[in-house]
Amino acid sequence: YVRRYLSNDSDGDGIDEIYASHETLYQYDSEGILMDSFDLTMDIAMNCDTRGMSAVDIDSDGKRELIVYVAMLDTQETYWVYAFDEGLALKDGWPHNTGIDIFLVPPAPIFGDLDQNGTPDYFSAFYELVQCMIYGWKIDGSTYIPGSGTPLFAAPKNPGEMITCIMANIDGDNYPEIIAEVNADVFHSYDIERLMAWDYLGNPLPGWPIVVRREDQPIENYGIATPSVGDINGDGYVDIIYPTSLNEIVFMSFDVLHNPNYSPVPFWRYNRRLNNVYDPNIEFSCGDTNGSGSINISDAVLLINYIFVDGPPPVQFETGDANCDSSVNLSDAVVIINYVFIDGYKPCDLNDDGIPDC
Repeated sequence: YVRRYLSNDSDGDGIDEIYASHETLYQYDSEGILMDSFDLTMDIAMNCDTRGMSAVDIDSDGKRELIVYVAMLDTQETYWVYAFDEGLALKDGWPHNTGIDIFLVPPAPIFGDLDQNGTPDYFSAFYELVQCMIYGWKIDGSTYIPGSGTPLFAAPKNPGEMITCIMANIDGDNYPEIIAEVNADVFHSYDIERLMAWDYLGNPLPGWPIVVRREDQPIENYGIATPSVGDINGDGYVDIIYPTSLNEIVFMSFDVLHNPNYSPVPFWRYNRRLNNVYDPNIEFSCGDTNGSGSINISDAVLLINYIFVDGPPPVQFETGDANCDSSVNLSDAVVIINYVFIDGYKPCDLNDDGIPDC
């Protein structure tokens, strides 16, 4: 029998395949014909259980890889993350051992480029009896915090329960934040419900946490919510919405312009299966270095900060190479400035014929 399933177009032909998994991962075509299978136990354990499946383009090839989250039930007794190309071809270097004990119940990880270096990272939030934490890894399975020796990315300083996290930009600095709801721990030793956020370095965001239930307010449900981020009311600014243990819906609006290009995981359905399909690849115009949808002086400023003061990089490398020389440097910022202020040629259109040259 199978415990988890997902539909996904792994081969990019426009037609979804069906994937079903328990100890063995199966691939079916759209008519239900078995196409392939893969033994997830490999040489790691005798028995295993698939706990989640999702699909993410983790190598920028335009196709969504299949992500399978597996609990090894003997020998290792930890959670492992698998990544498959089309045809259930296990990607080189995978699976990765998270080191999280199967006594715990972490959801499948979310994937997104938190540090904006052009490659995705992945994160999982979970709790023990009292403490909760977020683990993070680079795409090669190494720890997100270099040289740390542990995948620990962030943790509240007070006890609590946390089971999901998302990745979205809420402060307008061109880097996403990790956001999660934290409930009271199982012993109610710190009976405060709050929304928490950390920057891409794992530092708590200034002004956070945001408390939504205090200890003198009785709990009405014990679910742990997943917040959703976006321009929810259509005013162009960042909003957050999520339900609390008081059976209330909290809506927060921030004085920050909403830019979905820096919010790779603005929401994440949590149903113990996490059957999500996510493709982070968005095409941006050459010169639109901050992904705002238009070319203006702020794009040149981003390049200058990136080149001289270690500011955030262009949302995609191609957007910053305005003069088509296969590099990003000051001359690209000059092209953008000339285009904006003195009717110079449009970025990447060197002969000004309306057709991009790179």
